[in-house]
Amino acid sequence: MAYSRLNSNHAYQIMNRLIRTLIVEDMPVQAADIAAFVGSRPELALSGVASSVEEAIDLIAVHDPDLVLLDVELRGGTGFDILDSLGHWRFKVIFLTAHETFAIRAIRAGALDYLVKPFDRDQFATALGRLADYLPATVGQTAIATEVYRQRPLQRLALREGKILHLLSPAEIYYLEATGEHTVFHLADRQIQVTQRLKEYEDLLPSSNFMRSHQSYLVNLHHVSSLDYSGHLRLRDGVRVPVSERRIQDVADRLKML
Repeated sequence: MAYSRLNSNHAYQIMNRLIRTLIVEDMPVQAADIAAFVGSRPELALSGVASSVEEAIDLIAVHDPDLVLLDVELRGGTGFDILDSLGHWRFKVIFLTAHETFAIRAIRAGALDYLVKPFDRDQFATALGRLADYLPATVGQTAIATEVYRQRPLQRLALREGKILHLLSPAEIYYLEATGEHTVFHLADRQIQVTQRLKEYEDLLPSSNFMRSHQSYLVNLHHVSSLDYSGHLRLRDGVRVPVSERRIQDVADRLKML
């Protein structure tokens, strides 16, 4: 079968928004890890996670993804069966496989790249970098998580806590707290603890909303109700968050701009 390629018209349609990304993986733990990788990339928006051939075909029809991270071996068939069923498509594909023997077929299928599981963030970033070759130059430039890019809205964040994958909007986050090697996300009704350091999320979350009030705290300024110059912020839920002496004027200046 002749597999289709991402056409240039579709590429120009996505140049001014995040790249819709669909994960197709039938192993829950691996799917959670991949979703966390996607969540760490500010240019990607996670559209959904499918675990079977039928579910993947349905989600592709619903979400019209730009990028599909496609496991080769699935319940009820293979990733290649999905492409065969579609016949033609506009998205790019990165195949995920536990065996290098599928590499040649993946290339023949027009894959952007293939990753042998388990893979790490650097390998994922390298594969993702090839997407820039199929998009306008402006997309490749904004894919870098610079301060300018951080001003753009992040739609959803994928957080893995043990065997649970949490998907949340940045607006739900009241503040983040560094606790040793972990970061705790404080929401209105619950807390989520993840293994990544606070700095990773400071780089990821939009700087227009989030600011360090203290070495160990990153605060969503839109949830702040008052600033006490003695050294703390009061949030809308009544919680007090520390503000270091050297940051207090910067925090005050930012709050005045909201």
